[in-house]
Amino acid sequence: MKWRCWGPGLALLCALAEGLVAGASHEQQQQQQQQQQQQQEGAHAAGVAATPAAAAVLTAVSSSAEPLQLAGNGEVLSSVTKQQHVRPYSGAVPLCRNCFGKDGQNCKVCLHGEHESSFLMPMTRARESAEDETFAALETNHNAVKNLNTTFYMKRGEGPFGSLGNKPTDTKAGGAGATSFLQNKAAADTLDLELGLAQTSVPIMQMKDSQYCGMLGIGTPPQWVHPIFDTGSTNLWVVGSKCEDDTCTKVKRFDPEKSSSFQYTSPPVHLDITFGTGRIEGSTGVDNFQVGPFTVKGQTFGLVEKEGGHNQHGNIFKSINFEGIVGMGFPDMSSTGATPIYDNIMKQADLKRSEFAFYVAKDSPVSALFFGGVDPRFYESPIHMFPVEREHYWEVALDAIYVGDKKFCCEEGTKNYVIVDSGTSFNTMPGNEMRSFLEMIPSQECGDDDSFLSSYPDITYVIGGVSFVLKPEDYLVRSKTNLCKPAYMQIDVPSDFGHAYILGSLGFMRHFYTVFRRSDGTTPSLVGIARAVHSPENRQFLQQVVNSYPSGSFKTEDILAFERGSNRLRPELLQEDSALRAQHTTKL
Repeated sequence: MKWRCWGPGLALLCALAEGLVAGASHEQQQQQQQQQQQQQEGAHAAGVAATPAAAAVLTAVSSSAEPLQLAGNGEVLSSVTKQQHVRPYSGAVPLCRNCFGKDGQNCKVCLHGEHESSFLMPMTRARESAEDETFAALETNHNAVKNLNTTFYMKRGEGPFGSLGNKPTDTKAGGAGATSFLQNKAAADTLDLELGLAQTSVPIMQMKDSQYCGMLGIGTPPQWVHPIFDTGSTNLWVVGSKCEDDTCTKVKRFDPEKSSSFQYTSPPVHLDITFGTGRIEGSTGVDNFQVGPFTVKGQTFGLVEKEGGHNQHGNIFKSINFEGIVGMGFPDMSSTGATPIYDNIMKQADLKRSEFAFYVAKDSPVSALFFGGVDPRFYESPIHMFPVEREHYWEVALDAIYVGDKKFCCEEGTKNYVIVDSGTSFNTMPGNEMRSFLEMIPSQECGDDDSFLSSYPDITYVIGGVSFVLKPEDYLVRSKTNLCKPAYMQIDVPSDFGHAYILGSLGFMRHFYTVFRRSDGTTPSLVGIARAVHSPENRQFLQQVVNSYPSGSFKTEDILAFERGSNRLRPELLQEDSALRAQHTTKL
């Protein structure tokens, strides 16, 4: 067995553990396994699940005079330096390559091999922070749940622009819905998409804040726009040049007449996107796309061409500065049969591994999207990987949720899930649980310092036996008037996808580095999670990308590219020429 140790603090412990295992008889190994099981059960009883890795550490040092404390995320904290996180021993969890297949164990959890990514794409914020709007959105959602008996439900994202959308239903009115989602100003805006005569209603998540945009080249020669890369949707849409509304013209638009490779789909498909009493219309087309170094030919996408309604809530572009959505979900989410762009990347590009990863920055304008692997500087090892339950959403099985030491979810014998969605800002709770959740974590005055944090509990998600902990400072949102609320909103996922919770970009992915791996036919699709590292060095590293280009070359939301080799940054000057544009994604 290979033992993986990090830092001098664990060297002696790992050496001891190696000796124990190497010299143990079969009977001794069985005793150790029983000990690990008892430790895990004890941790669960206390409201925190022990990982097999952490249990192995405790087994190896059970006779140590220095007591150890197990943190909620599987880390071991010494009693002397409880604030210093020590990376856990991970030898008890198998690598994913040994976990599946004909001779595999079909594990509930495995370890990422931590191969480095082939390409890194820095991303910048879609808009400046809007603290007041974000807080007001949460307040509206919470008040609707507590006082108006309103339930928000998530619709299946099955159209060409499907996403994790939600609309309110007034339960007193039998789910008829008294107002639109935009009109009651909840945490996210939803568009209903009607396709031709079929009138298929599909939502698009349009988040107003905390979203990060990349760069996307469309057509021949490429025209560059700044979409959101969204794991909660499948397909692709951008704003077209025919949309002449003032709020359309403030963002970059794609002009199909300037692309020699563009074609409208045949037969034509008319898009009618409704929101509140406003409406957006458009069509679908086919063209070539540039995603970093990847060229995708013959990609179907949607083109917004007209903003057809006006009211105080109905202008979709008023509050946003991104120009479309790139869906990174599974093909099953699309009802039109169009191949998602990420699937075309896997087919057409030389991508060694069919995975991508997100690093969502904290207190920094620059985040990153990785293709083909991971970058160790942005997370704390190990990365725990969990099988996707069904290839529709990036959805994995959930063992439990703890609020403090109280088990909030889930009942024995029930099936529960979490959906990791980069296109949703906040984490979510189902309607029948949100009221009690808000009672356990109420809004209160924050004060001018952080002393109030001690009155709030940790929130722990247990996935595959591994615990991921959100501290109060992670999940609370503070208004400018010093009122704090949990960054959770209520959404019900359709019952055919189980009892599910959403983990969003602001509420979860900002604190955890997330990996999304597609199935290779032998192993299932997997979602990986590791604690994110928000160091000054990482912030400087990503900011250096932005600063490496001549002043005025880009707007701040542009995706920038650089080439790294031998640990040296080698920026290339950006040119409009498409051949040079293709070099603007990091090659590691």
